[in-house]
Amino acid sequence: MPQIDRKFDDLREEINGKIDHLPTKEQYYKREDKTMGELKKIREELATTGNLYKKTNKRVDRIDKHLDIDTSVVF
Repeated sequence: MPQIDRKFDDLREEINGKIDHLPTKEQYYKREDKTMGELKKIREELATTGNLYKKTNKRVDRIDKHLDIDTSVVF
């Protein structure tokens, strides 16, 4: 059975060599926390920007209507 043991040892070394490149749990969770924080900020900014866009667009449409400006053809 020395051949089988040698194969397992080779396989174990190969797996350990590949695992060494993976981050630790702490490193992974730290990176994910940072990513989730950035995603939360982006979502908040998107919501704020969307609301401002709606308000501005409504205002411009009202001004265009008052001035009788056709906005269907925009250059």
